Amino acid sequence: MPETGRNFRGYAQLGEGFYVTPDYGMALYFAAIAARQAGGVPVALEVYARNLEQMTKARVPRRLWWTLAADSSYITDFDYLVAPIDGFEPIRQLKFNPRAYHALIVR
Repeated sequence: MPETGRNFRGYAQLGEGFYVTPDYGMALYFAAIAARQAGGVPVALEVYARNLEQMTKARVPRRLWWTLAADSSYITDFDYLVAPIDGFEPIRQLKFNPRAYHALIVR
C-alpha cells in the first residue's frame, strides 16, 4: 500500500476515478494532502450523484485494492465502487468511474 498521499501521484486505491467519502473530516484530511502535493488551498465540496440508487455498484475486496487496472471489469462494468479507505477503516469511500461522471454535480 502506498503511504497516505501517494495516491495523488498516480496511485489510487480503487483505480482511476472520482473519489468521495461521506466523512467530512476525512474529506478535509485528503484535501489537505492534495493541496500539499499539487499546490493550492484544501477544499471539500458537496457531491450529488443523480439516481445513485439506480447506478451499478461493486464492493471491492481487499485483495484487489491498489491493483485495479484501467481495463478491469470493476472500472468498465460498474458506475461506482465501494470500499473502506485503506488505513482508515471503517471509513468508507465511493469511487465513481468515468462512465458515471455525467450524473455527478459538484457544489
